[in-house]
Amino acid sequence: MSNKRFISSIVEIGLGIALMLTCAFGNLDSYWSGMGSALIVVGTIFLFRQIKYKRNPAYKEQVDTANNDERNKYLGMKAWAWTGYSLVILLAVGSIGCRIAEQELISTLLSGIVCLMVVLYWLFYLCLS
Repeated sequence: MSNKRFISSIVEIGLGIALMLTCAFGNLDSYWSGMGSALIVVGTIFLFRQIKYKRNPAYKEQVDTANNDERNKYLGMKAWAWTGYSLVILLAVGSIGCRIAEQELISTLLSGIVCLMVVLYWLFYLCLS
């Protein structure tokens, strides 16, 4: 972990506070307030993790080992692969279901996302092979 992560955590917290204040005193809707809250929470969690990483040598060794372990990298790639396969199947089934329910716009959107994912897969496969 680097100082970039530390700085980005502080920026996330600052951006979250700015969004919350803008919503409180401006005319933005609750979506942005929720986004600000999420940024504050995520930034704070990462900030505390960064501080713990820098101060606790045992935790630092544990994190470094976990990040550099080949088995963990393999499991992470496998989990993303399963996530991608599941998402394509769910989107395709959702597209068919929406078409049956006469929700053509949503069905077309879901079908387009499936097509985009297949094209991206094909392009990445060509780049990596």
